[in-house]
Amino acid sequence: MTDTSFPASERIRSQNEFQKIYKEGTAFHGTFLVAFIYQKTNLERRVGIVAGRKVGNAVRRNRSKRLLREAYRQLRPLLPSQGLQLILVARRACADTSSRHVSAELHRLCESYFGEGLRPNPNETIFD
Repeated sequence: MTDTSFPASERIRSQNEFQKIYKEGTAFHGTFLVAFIYQKTNLERRVGIVAGRKVGNAVRRNRSKRLLREAYRQLRPLLPSQGLQLILVARRACADTSSRHVSAELHRLCESYFGEGLRPNPNETIFD
């Protein structure tokens, strides 16, 4: 069985890393989230999850971050294991929708970057 956790080694934490990805990455805007994608061959796959105060109170921000983490976990086996850094920024509507909608939108935004080339990574197993 494949580990579907979200390990600390895959999290982006430093302000410098966030700023670099915001500046040099490509932004894809959706209804529920904005995805900043930065790809460079010598990087590890990492992700940062952001829900600013515009999303709402702490309850709404935490729900939005949970939905984004779950969407990333589901998409993770399809993403390249090397060279990808991703920031997911929750929008106000994120807290009011279901996990299924957020996952579908993240998948669509990543497909717009990678094309139809999102293929399962042979080292990771996809399951629901």
